[in-house]
Amino acid sequence: MNYPPPPRPNRTALYVAIGIIAVVLIGIIVLVALVMSFFASKEGKKMIGTISQMATIQAAVPEISRTMQTYVQTNGRWPENLTELRSVMNESAYGILIEEFTYQKPSDDAAPTFEVLSGKSLDMSSGGNSVIYMRKDFKFFMRTEAQMFPPPTGEEDEPIEQLNGAPLPAGT
Repeated sequence: MNYPPPPRPNRTALYVAIGIIAVVLIGIIVLVALVMSFFASKEGKKMIGTISQMATIQAAVPEISRTMQTYVQTNGRWPENLTELRSVMNESAYGILIEEFTYQKPSDDAAPTFEVLSGKSLDMSSGGNSVIYMRKDFKFFMRTEAQMFPPPTGEEDEPIEQLNGAPLPAGT
């Protein structure tokens, strides 16, 4: 008995699936190439450096705040200069404090919002700058100044504890 040959399988679905996979892979390769070329560029390297610097500073924020607060509570006064904190602060945080911040001793009647520590301006490659600072109430904030917008007021600055998700030491 002769049976007819079985019908040939329809391979259209297979070809469509292979085509979709090829397009997705090519898209991923192009995306990776674009990202890598950006990070290899001058702007990309600058952005990575700024992000790294910002992360280093933010990691030291709790130690700096805690040490400043303890110093003021223990001595009943603010330090005359930052070198007075050298013996009571861990070496890494002290290095960041000296390298990245400018200190201005507050007067006794200075407002709680008085900026005691003011960080260096961190160049954001998007056309603006960010400055991390500590107020007299021992809270750290970040002020971002974009060139396309007017400078923000103090109420619009972002507290660091919101930026890094970790609360500052008790009492701050």
